[in-house]
Amino acid sequence: MTPRREKGTEVPRERIHHGTQYVFTKSYNDHLPPSDVVGRPYRPGDDIPEGSTITEEPSFDVSWRKGDDGDGGWVQFSIDLPRDKWFEAIKELEADESVVSRAIYTETLTRDELNKAIRVLRRARDQAFGADE
Repeated sequence: MTPRREKGTEVPRERIHHGTQYVFTKSYNDHLPPSDVVGRPYRPGDDIPEGSTITEEPSFDVSWRKGDDGDGGWVQFSIDLPRDKWFEAIKELEADESVVSRAIYTETLTRDELNKAIRVLRRARDQAFGADE
């Protein structure tokens, strides 16, 4: 499903939660067998050991359209999921035909992120549908 957008209208979007990036590397130490993969948070500019992969957790956004002159606005959530995560989900669905849906989750939100979500949702609601009395 694509976001609702009308040509020429402003569609504000706020990212509530940025998905953390991780570097996954095969471990070659005394504590883990070489087949185990170890992940650590990745920050742009960090060294990436050879043979490692970077993955990103889903991000959470809120978009909305301002309502004006009786024309109703709307509020919409989106989960921004990196390409490799989509393929993982598809693979899981194809492996078991009895599964009819699969949820996609962000990482848990911090208190600050949740407070931001509440502020953004209130602003989106008020701009889309008018302020509550």
